[in-house]
Amino acid sequence: MDSVSSLASQLEASDSHQAQAQASINRLPDELLLDIFDYVCAEPPGDVGLGLSEEVGPDPPPSYSPAIDLSCVCPFWGRLAISSPSLWTNFRVVLPASSSAILRVFHVPTHPLTYAGYSRRFVDTIQAHVTRSRGLPLTIEVLILSKDPDTSAEAVGLLFYLTSRYIRRLRIQAPAAAMIKSGNVELPSLEELEILHANDSAITLLMNDTPRLHSLHTHFALPRAASTVTLSLDIYLCFGDVNRICDLFPNLSSLCVREPPVELVKESGEVCHAIPSRLWTTLSSLTFHLRWGRFSMHFMKCILISFQFPNLISLHVECSGESLHHNVEDGLTLPGALIDFLHNSSCALEKLILRQVPLESNGLIRLLDHVPSLLELEVDDTNVRSSPLSSLFIECLLSPVIVPSLRTLSLTATSVTKFDDWALVHMLNSRWASSLS
Repeated sequence: MDSVSSLASQLEASDSHQAQAQASINRLPDELLLDIFDYVCAEPPGDVGLGLSEEVGPDPPPSYSPAIDLSCVCPFWGRLAISSPSLWTNFRVVLPASSSAILRVFHVPTHPLTYAGYSRRFVDTIQAHVTRSRGLPLTIEVLILSKDPDTSAEAVGLLFYLTSRYIRRLRIQAPAAAMIKSGNVELPSLEELEILHANDSAITLLMNDTPRLHSLHTHFALPRAASTVTLSLDIYLCFGDVNRICDLFPNLSSLCVREPPVELVKESGEVCHAIPSRLWTTLSSLTFHLRWGRFSMHFMKCILISFQFPNLISLHVECSGESLHHNVEDGLTLPGALIDFLHNSSCALEKLILRQVPLESNGLIRLLDHVPSLLELEVDDTNVRSSPLSSLFIECLLSPVIVPSLRTLSLTATSVTKFDDWALVHMLNSRWASSLS
């Protein structure tokens, strides 16, 4: 009977394997199936390169590896996935808050519900990707949430020990003390870094040997040493730091500044320490992310009056908050502030993006009248009480005098009570139809 049962089990397993092998997707040529795998694994799991991310909450996302998931489907997929190094270049590893020390759990049973299991999975995921990517550049999101300083430091140290030569894009959230304790690290291939929970000492150590780091995303912390290779900076900015940024990044071409939480503004004393009319010639792109609260105009004004940007070609202003309304502070309205800023900088602006900005039609028209060089315009009135996208604004664009060089127009009208479709079509036809014929 045992032999019969054994044969029956083998037959059942064989039938299951044949059915799986005959699945429609497995009939595709290996090259086409690998193209599908590449598509699944192409996007990084984190937000590196997509703007500064929000802090991870108490329920963090799990470790994430599309390549490991694909390779576990069946032996055929596993062999195919392992044969393609490019599938193993994007992943996320998470060390939960109560994880045990990593280097001490290599020989501990790896039940998934134990802290040792989480620690072992952290190690195994990193090792699998480093080995199977075969030296290709890596995009990694690392969330180290352990409260134990020794465990956190071990995790950071192990991460860099295994990956430092290959990391191209890194998003890391870890205690600053853990990064400092891990010591100096060489990251010769690092091009883009997003760092949360860091202080100036931690980010200085991390950027100490990064000859190719061109893009930095940081929550307040700044390095103590200047970086001539960094071209793009995205930062939650405290008052007074803008001049420091200009000194630290002399070749910066793109700057995104984000308004800090109101409690940090209060702690700063609500004082702007900027030096008026300082020349910043390298900057070509400037972005403001505002919370549009009590201090928003003061925050923006601090930067607008501090510098002249003669080579600025792109300006992006985006606000957040529910039911945004007009905010006038010290007699300064947003259109007036931007007009004064553009006049002071004497720049030929080519691209203007206004998203969720509380603005009246007249203010928008007045602003556009001061940017004759504009080639691209985007206006999104989402969540704004009074939309600037009125019939008056559309009719204004009929005039060839207003932004005469405009080539790209993007309008998102969600707050306007009654959007005039006919007026828009008429304007587009009058302004651009002849150039298309």
